[in-house]
Order: sequence, then C-alpha cells, then structure tokens
Amino acid sequence: MKSLASPTAPPLAARGSALRALVAALIAACGGATGPAGPTPDPVPGPGDYVRSLSSGGLDRSYALHVPAGWTAGGESPLVLAFHGLQSSPANLRAVSGLDEVADGFGAVVAYPAAARGDWNTECLECGSDAVIDRIGDVRFVSDLVDRIDADVGVDRRRVYAIGISNGALFVHHLACAAGDMFAAVASVAATLIAPEHLPACVVERALPIAFFLGSGDTFFPPAGKLAGNDIVHVRLMSIAESVETWAERDRCAGAPTVIDLPDEHDDGTTVSRQRYADCDDGAEVVYYAIEGGGHTWPGSSSPGGGAVGRTSREILASEVAVRFFLDHVR
Repeated sequence: MKSLASPTAPPLAARGSALRALVAALIAACGGATGPAGPTPDPVPGPGDYVRSLSSGGLDRSYALHVPAGWTAGGESPLVLAFHGLQSSPANLRAVSGLDEVADGFGAVVAYPAAARGDWNTECLECGSDAVIDRIGDVRFVSDLVDRIDADVGVDRRRVYAIGISNGALFVHHLACAAGDMFAAVASVAATLIAPEHLPACVVERALPIAFFLGSGDTFFPPAGKLAGNDIVHVRLMSIAESVETWAERDRCAGAPTVIDLPDEHDDGTTVSRQRYADCDDGAEVVYYAIEGGGHTWPGSSSPGGGAVGRTSREILASEVAVRFFLDHVR
C-alpha cells in the first residue's frame, strides 16, 4: 500500500492544521457535531404512485407513496401518513379512503406504511398484538419514513400529519403521545382509546389538534366502550366521550364543546353531528364527528360496508374533512 507520509515532514503548524481538519472530517463522518447524516436521496421522477421500502430497526419496511399531481422537485409538500387497520394493507386503505384524490386537490403527499406483523405496536401488553410481542420499532419506522420521504420528495416538516383506521387509529394515538412533536395534527377513524391502565403514561408537552370519526353502530369500538376479552386479549376500550375528553384535557381545552348537526343530504340511514373544543392551548382543537347509524367504516368511502362492519355514511368524506382540518394547523 502506498505510504501516506511525505518524505519531508511539514512544519509543526501545518501538521496541527491538517490534524484539526482530519479530526473535523472524522467527527462529521461519524455524525458528531454536525448531526447525523440524512438518508441518501432517491428522488421520485414525478407525480404518481410508488411502492418503496427502507431499512428501519433491522427490518425491511415497505410503504406505498402517492405524489400529487402538480408536484415539482425542489419544493416542500405537506405529508399525510395513513395507517391501515389490523391485517389490512396500504393498498386496501388507499382504495377505501380515497385519500389520493383528496390530496391531489391540496398538493399533499400521502404515504401508506405497511405494518411489519399485520398490526401496529401500541405498547399495549394486554392487546394480543404480534407487533408488541415482537417489539417492532414502529415509532422509529415512522421517524425514518418521514426522513426518507423528505429526502426523496421534499416535505414541509411543519405540516406532517397522521390518520389511521381501527388498529391504525390506535397507533396514531400512540404516536401522538410518543412522538407528538413530529406532527401538526392527527385524526382517528373508527376507534376510541385504549384505557390508560394498559399503556405507558402519555405526556403531551405541546397541545396537538385531533379529529375523531366514529359510527354509533361500530361493534368493534362501540361509542359506549367495552371490555375486549378472549384467550389472548384482555383490554378495556374507553367510550368515545372519555376518549374525546381525555384529549381535551391533554390539550388543555377550556369550556364546553360546541355541538352542531351537519346537513342530512343523503338517504343512507346516517346523520352526522360535530362536537368541537376550540379554546385549547397552542391553537389546538379537539373535534369529534359522531356518525349516527354508521359502522366500523371510513365515512364517505366508496366501499359499500355492510355485514359485520356495518353501514358506510355518505354524509361526509372523512378524508376531505381530515385533510382540511390538517392544513388548518402548522407545527
């Protein structure tokens, strides 16, 4: 190997300067004073739909990505992360939710992460979750994913949002507690909260805007709450009233909520009312859309519903309501 030494030693000052430069370079390379290096960009070629993967926590994790029409490289777009339910998939959620079409109208990027074990790690030890048992690092995955999409597409870090349905909504609530500073607002579809005795303590330093959507006929997450139990699962699900009030307390909302009935424009057996806490810290708000007659479904979905999941309301499109709600809030 060719020697790096010079046949003639440089002056002491020059050697010191070179040494300092070498040390600085090593610190930078190791992620020292300059901070850890971000992921190497793999830019998307333009608007469209992609299936991509990344390594996080020693696992290969996949996600679907929608880059909106009109997107151009070099900008910073709002980002919506959409989390599927138990044993579902990104493909199913994008079909059910219609989020891509809504996001196109607002210039938002949408990412649909895939759970590593079919469900999300909410750290609920009594929930019978494979992700919890296997200690899947889903919070880290979300952080890595936002970094990855920022490098590849360009993300406005002040406008990152999360929405989920069912088990995906439970994970959104967990994210709001464990990594709330990552998000400007979040939304929960077809879920209430897991009771606090089953979870790590939730400490919210900055009030976080949140919207709930829940059907009165949801048998998986009944508005009145329930004890979910079998040979594996032993957990109390809070009522929607407790869930909304819990977030109102976390966001330090003052006064009683305002309640309005939304127009009943479709003969679909459902009606919608909106409950809103508006006087909360940091400009936050807590909103609950009560879907009377609705089931364990995504309101406004083209999916017909029926059977065990119940009726799908056409009175509101949860995706559009949520994205408008999101974009009203900046971190």
